Amino acid sequence: MKKILVTFVMLGAIFLLTLSSAQANSFSFGDTQKFWPGFSNGVLTPNIDGTIDDLTDAIGTPNVSGGTGIIDNGYLTSVTINSNSTNELATSSLFIDADSNGYWDYVIQGAAHTVYGLTGFDSSILSNYILSSYNGSTGTHFRENHPYQAVISTNNIGLGYAEYSVDTTTRDLTISLNADLIFLGDAQNFIIAWTPECANDVIYEHASVPEPTQMLLLGTALIGLAGIGRKKFFKK
Repeated sequence: MKKILVTFVMLGAIFLLTLSSAQANSFSFGDTQKFWPGFSNGVLTPNIDGTIDDLTDAIGTPNVSGGTGIIDNGYLTSVTINSNSTNELATSSLFIDADSNGYWDYVIQGAAHTVYGLTGFDSSILSNYILSSYNGSTGTHFRENHPYQAVISTNNIGLGYAEYSVDTTTRDLTISLNADLIFLGDAQNFIIAWTPECANDVIYEHASVPEPTQMLLLGTALIGLAGIGRKKFFKK
């Protein structure tokens, strides 16, 4: 009887450990960068509100504070951008560097919301992007000459489409992917970047998905108990 009980405990522990690796995991990211690394524009002409591009996190609206995302079985299923305004959100772009190696692997592009798989897309090369081109002296809230879309070549593959939805109450943008389009694997270290067309407030952050520690700990504890039980059983 004790042997059967130990077997059931072991099976339960294995089930919990398997479940913990297969379930959806959430991650979060902040907004710590004023501009993407390497894309300072040096523009000294003040915007309408007196701000200077390189010295200002948010030039007008939207003003974003970071966000959250969900990865299910290794695939990105949604990203939510926390914002104080619905302005420009529907035409924004999301970039993913799946292993933080300086090359974008995916982009969800602008107004069409097309998801592209990128090949050899060096994130530091200016000519790889369409840049925001509005002049701050005109009185508009724009960050000049900052990437906001990718230049798509024949090497880049259209994978499908994302769905953009803006909550008119919270003003948050949620980008949903209903198919297995963006693969991040265990996602221990990746880069997520986001920009509206005006690039007035951009996101460029390292992110990772925390392990589902509660189930891992419970499964490990059950294995430990089963091991103790087996040891006592065989001693008898």
